[in-house]
Amino acid sequence: MQTITVPFHGNALYVVNCNDEPYTPMRPIIEGMGLAYQGQAGKLKSRFAKGVMEIMIPTQGGPQKMLCLALRKLNGWLQTKNR
Repeated sequence: MQTITVPFHGNALYVVNCNDEPYTPMRPIIEGMGLAYQGQAGKLKSRFAKGVMEIMIPTQGGPQKMLCLALRKLNGWLQTKNR
């Protein structure tokens, strides 16, 4: 698995290549937008089920399993935030 760190407004976002597809951990994005993680995680799992996967992500505290969304689905999820 290949991990790329992307700087974004003073934070580090990750892109992880898993099964030849890029994914991004959603907790930092959701919390960075000021949204409640639990509610959004449930919506991601139901609305974007084919693009969601739990992946081990390296963190300062060690590897952690995180809910990740395929990058191809990220724009679709972001568009639901305008409704």
